Amino acid sequence: MDESQSSDFFSETDLSYNNSVTTDSIPYETLIMNTKLALKSESRNEIKKSTFSTYFTSLMEDCQSCISQALDLIINILSDTDIQMSSVVEYINDAVSLLVMLSDFIKTVIESVSMTCQRMKIFPKATADIILKIFMHCKDSEYLYGPYLNKVEKELKDLFRSCHELQLTYLMIMEKHFVFDITEKEDVDTLTDALDINLKIGDIVQTLDVKTMAEQWKAFIAICEKYSNTLIEKNVYNNSINILSEMIENNIKTALERDQEDKVIVRSLKVASFSIKILLKISFIFKHASFNNHDGMFNLIVLIYSNNKAFLEVDSEKSSQFLQLMNSNVSQPADLLLKQLLTDIKFCNYLLDYDMRKLQSEDKLVGYILIIIAMIKSTLHRDDNLCLPKHKLIRLIYNVFQHCHSCMNIGLKFPTEENTYLTQGLYEHLLIHFVAFATTLNSEAFTVLETNMTDAILGSDCMAALFSTNTWSLLARVMPSHLLLSQLISLCKIYQELEKITLFSHSPQKVHLSYTIGCLFEAMQNGDKLKIYKLFNVTDEKYYDLWTSLQIRNLPEYLQFDVEGFLIEKLKTQLRKISTTEDSGEVEKMIKIMNLTATCSINNNLIDCVLKGWEKACLKNNLDTISELSKETLWYLNYINSLTSFTVSIENHENLQSIYIIKILHVIAEVVKGGNTELKLTVINNVCNIIPLEISDANKFTVESLLIHALKYLSKDTQDVVKFKLFSTLRGCIGSHNLHRLVKVISKDDMRDVWNTFMKHGVLKRSNNWKEQLLTIKDYKYRHKCLESNMPDSKPEAMKKTCSGNFELADIDSLFENDSDQELPVHKKLKLNPNEADAIISRLENDVSLLCKVKHIFTSEQKTRIESLYDQLRNICD
Repeated sequence: MDESQSSDFFSETDLSYNNSVTTDSIPYETLIMNTKLALKSESRNEIKKSTFSTYFTSLMEDCQSCISQALDLIINILSDTDIQMSSVVEYINDAVSLLVMLSDFIKTVIESVSMTCQRMKIFPKATADIILKIFMHCKDSEYLYGPYLNKVEKELKDLFRSCHELQLTYLMIMEKHFVFDITEKEDVDTLTDALDINLKIGDIVQTLDVKTMAEQWKAFIAICEKYSNTLIEKNVYNNSINILSEMIENNIKTALERDQEDKVIVRSLKVASFSIKILLKISFIFKHASFNNHDGMFNLIVLIYSNNKAFLEVDSEKSSQFLQLMNSNVSQPADLLLKQLLTDIKFCNYLLDYDMRKLQSEDKLVGYILIIIAMIKSTLHRDDNLCLPKHKLIRLIYNVFQHCHSCMNIGLKFPTEENTYLTQGLYEHLLIHFVAFATTLNSEAFTVLETNMTDAILGSDCMAALFSTNTWSLLARVMPSHLLLSQLISLCKIYQELEKITLFSHSPQKVHLSYTIGCLFEAMQNGDKLKIYKLFNVTDEKYYDLWTSLQIRNLPEYLQFDVEGFLIEKLKTQLRKISTTEDSGEVEKMIKIMNLTATCSINNNLIDCVLKGWEKACLKNNLDTISELSKETLWYLNYINSLTSFTVSIENHENLQSIYIIKILHVIAEVVKGGNTELKLTVINNVCNIIPLEISDANKFTVESLLIHALKYLSKDTQDVVKFKLFSTLRGCIGSHNLHRLVKVISKDDMRDVWNTFMKHGVLKRSNNWKEQLLTIKDYKYRHKCLESNMPDSKPEAMKKTCSGNFELADIDSLFENDSDQELPVHKKLKLNPNEADAIISRLENDVSLLCKVKHIFTSEQKTRIESLYDQLRNICD
């Protein structure tokens, strides 16, 4: 080639850049050569020309095309059967040299002219695209090159380094030199498109080099801060959340994999830690964005909090070193992120309104509860930037209890605030923080808390009710005495209204309310206790049930003595009455007196009363009362239930002689032999409480024989609930040397296996693990068994008891609309006898009347059920 030809050639090359001739049809070898020459020789001259903008655009397009073609050619060669590695090396070197020259070219441009989007619109996206393609090729190199990777290892390292150098140059210019006119839509669109590509680069480089990843994300944050006002209404935040969340989630999962290498664990957790910190900065920059999609952020936070130290200790076999790394690299940065997010009112509302049923199926409820605790902690710090409506937080916590049965019982252990060597369960962890939170409430929010506590106690969810009782009793220790007195009087009045409803005596609501009343009364000052004593006279029979809840032992000592003396005499009188009569009213009165007397302090005079009570329970006097539970034999279950509670109060008394134990055990053994499931469940505690007693006289053999007799029948019962309660209660006697001997006597091989399984795993069968076992029972709901249509109804009239319809407790105010002492109409068993049509219709009328009183609190499900009933009734008339 002569000089003229050479001149003509370069002239045509220059012309091609200025006129933006399409490069797709130019062979790769020609294109790469022309582009290198242009970058190396002609760029300085072109910078000074007015047409440089067009030249720059064409040159960047050719650089993009060269890199794309080089990488494609490499992939094509590697896919052939006859692989020419020399060609692969050549193409890699082409890309390396082009990247180095492009980086130098860009540095020259920035030193010479001002780089604006108006003149060099191609730069942000084209350069980012080149960097992305090279990094993606490096990331996939192990897969692409396979067994040939070691032959190009040096060249690939050079490729990565040269791309890294171009990346640094690009990020420096974008952050500090490149100018976008934010008033121009085209410039803003270019900026957002470039940021989207840079997000992808950030995702790719985290698998290549931590330092490169850090540089990429720091520059990305700087650009976002620089143009935050413009980008706040764009989708940058959501795109960032999606990529960073996926990065963090993948790295956490990688670290949690079984038998993972230590270096991989450390790297993954450090990448996750850095990503969380970047997420924190992005959240701060875009917290005022109007259309942030919080799903990705929420799912990430739940994932992190679900994999907390306490949960991993139970659910995995991770070392303490791993747990420490997880805590310092993931959990602690996540705490800062959540604290930042809680300053965003929209995110707070998202948290407070989230449908927890979605989490339950994904086993993320533990994480959500810990997020709630973190929210409570934030409110305790009295940060003015927080956006947490306290009344909504209260309602949220009570909604949690509808779904948290399993996660509250899996054995999580959290360190206490003051002593890290002491631990507490998830339930206690939530309770302690909630009580502290409750002490900060103003009068309006505290009213919301009182309402939720009362609703829970009057509901059928035992977990929410227990939480309310525990919260209330702890608050009772610090609240003003006049407030506690007012609250207790209100609860006592609610109790009085509810006990007019027959079914209340066998409802979970009674258990919850009674326990709460007792706890609050115990926490009262003696002066206020005296006011309660005067307001509800314990000698008046209509207050017997109420005082069973208040408990005589909670009275000041000078009052206890007088009341106990009165009750013991009353009890003796009533015992004489029922020994000569079968009147159900007298038996009911006896039950109430026994329940109340059982709350007294231990008294020698009670032992004789207990013995006479068991004589009345003897099967010789009640042959037809225990084979099946029915409405007509319910009095006997109530009687035994009261008697067992009464007996507990004297079982450890020093004057309880062995002959007395024999009399009690004789009746219990016969009840266990022929009784129904409910009776067996009732007497189990009494049987097990006798096991640890030391008997050294001549009656020792007789006592043990009766115990063995009772334990054999209980352990062979066909109902798993009986065996489960028996084993659970026996486990409480594990320190007694009598237990091992008795279990050995009653257990055959199959029963011994069940016992050993229970002692080791807490279940009767090992077919289910602890998680499956909890999930099996999590949806169990309370129902009134006496309302079922298959209940037997054939016992003597002398023992028949009236039974009202079921009751609703959601609307407390309606309880006080009618102060009449009359009971609700009798609820009878449904039969197919036409003569009972009037009774059925009367009951239906009264039930409808009750429904009308609470119609304003019906849920959508309840309304659907009512509509179904309406259709059925209408069909009857057709």
